[in-house]
Amino acid sequence: MDTDMVNQWWSCFAQIDGVDIVHIDLSPNAARESQAVKSLNKLERERWTRYHPGAPKRRFALSRAALRAVLCETLTCDNEELEFGWVERGKPRAYVDGVPAPLHFNVSHSGDSGMLAISPDHQLGIDIEELNQEFRFDAIIGSTFSPDEQAAVSIADKGFDTRAFFEIWTLKEAIAKATGVGLSANLQCIETPTAIRRGAITGHIRLPEFPDVAWRLHKFSTSDFVGALAVETVVSCTSEDMFE
Repeated sequence: MDTDMVNQWWSCFAQIDGVDIVHIDLSPNAARESQAVKSLNKLERERWTRYHPGAPKRRFALSRAALRAVLCETLTCDNEELEFGWVERGKPRAYVDGVPAPLHFNVSHSGDSGMLAISPDHQLGIDIEELNQEFRFDAIIGSTFSPDEQAAVSIADKGFDTRAFFEIWTLKEAIAKATGVGLSANLQCIETPTAIRRGAITGHIRLPEFPDVAWRLHKFSTSDFVGALAVETVVSCTSEDMFE
């Protein structure tokens, strides 16, 4: 994609632990969507045409085109050389002329915002959620939050803490995406660290299914959404205290 010809709808959001995070503006814009569709390959355009008109169709075109543009710049390749596939546990992988690209990436979107995370070295997962007061929390919290997590979002004198709910939810989703278990994960078994629930911005977690891997967690937010990043890491400290 020739970014000089495009009204660019993605921009650098942050760099955390060597991970580049890019924000993607998914708000309605017919000119951007039209330009985005031109950069999709044949299979992606066929997928785009199968969507009903509306937000999901627009979000797919804008997020996939932004992903293509950013990865092409990172990998110094042409858009036509870039393809996507899936590897172990259903994780996405980029290929340049059929050769696996030397990076890891993950994408999330909610409402009119998308986030792309890219790392040259480490497995990762990212998740964002629009702060939606009408979300049916009661429909999922009992089956996805541990008792301590449920207590953290239900404050007796203040009622339900919507932001705290989404902070915990995005942390769980980021971990599930980083490990590749995704929607098959039992999110109640992925319990977020106590320190990060109490306000810390970062923390670590280990999972029984992946005993040799530690995941570093990061929270981030704006006035419109909250998000979380999980990054595979080697932890030098062996004390279990750091995972509390």
